[in-house]
Amino acid sequence: MPNWNTPAELARDTEAFLKLQFVMTGLYCWEYLVSLNFEWSFITGERQFRWPLIFYFLSRYCALGLVIVLQVSLNLAYVRQSVTIEVSGTEDSFSDANLRPLHCTAMYVFMFLFGQLAMGFSSLTLALRTMALWRRDIRVVIPLGLLIAGHWAVLLQACNVSGQWVEGTGCVLTQPNTTQLTISFSWSILLDAIVFILSAIKIVRPGFQKRSGMVRMVFKDGLVYLFVAMCANAMAAVFMALNLNTIMQVMFNAPAVLTATIGTNRAVRRLVTYASEDFYVYSTEHIATSVQAAAADGIVPIISPPPKNPRRSLHVQVEMDTFITEDPEDKYAIKKKRRPL
Repeated sequence: MPNWNTPAELARDTEAFLKLQFVMTGLYCWEYLVSLNFEWSFITGERQFRWPLIFYFLSRYCALGLVIVLQVSLNLAYVRQSVTIEVSGTEDSFSDANLRPLHCTAMYVFMFLFGQLAMGFSSLTLALRTMALWRRDIRVVIPLGLLIAGHWAVLLQACNVSGQWVEGTGCVLTQPNTTQLTISFSWSILLDAIVFILSAIKIVRPGFQKRSGMVRMVFKDGLVYLFVAMCANAMAAVFMALNLNTIMQVMFNAPAVLTATIGTNRAVRRLVTYASEDFYVYSTEHIATSVQAAAADGIVPIISPPPKNPRRSLHVQVEMDTFITEDPEDKYAIKKKRRPL
């Protein structure tokens, strides 16, 4: 087994750490940009805002804050070095002592705070989704509520970290709260696992199979995203517990948070996007059955075409032709009435 604390090994780990953080930053920025139309649909009133979406937006923008602070911490050393070289090559009296770095401890506190908040809101969003899936059954709501409360208590304690400035390197995390971070990731895994099991049980139950195929597809996709988030948190917890070196301890923290946030947000967007459309499909199936039965009785239905925006409303207009036959000798012959239904 290699010695994880040698300078050569630390240099390799640092290079791998930087590459991984830049890749995850690019991935999350791409995910953020391609899903901006979801926010725009609420601004324009195309979709109706509901209160559980508050936690979706909080997790989304806390993760964005994590990405911004992370990139500041990674690029600060290179900016400082380039400015120092440029100033030293001129005749200006401006010295390197004037280039004061940022407060590393404050920067790391903000970074871990954004990360922990994004993780907590992501797990909370999935838990609320499961509660709704179980129709707010008290046997599900109370245990999940207790787990969520404990999760938040652990998350906020893990933000107590410190760092210092090292010339030529930049900010270095000197005192990561490894114990609390390990507990927070482990708690996230436990909460996500329970949510995954409860969602899977509800989906495979016979009563759920009566719902339309689109609803089942959306919830099964949610299970996939939940499993991905759980695996990402497990990887971060394992490396935190191994304690190989200071770099490997935090190697997968930000990637785990960003991966879990992406998975949770995708599950929420698919559910919101297709829930009302599924209602339209589900309703038209029953309308078609009623129309066939009405046609057999001589009723001629006139159904308006589907609305351009099925999320707004479902409007069906039916008209009937009613024929009344009486005695031919009567002064009233066959009459035809047309009345709307």
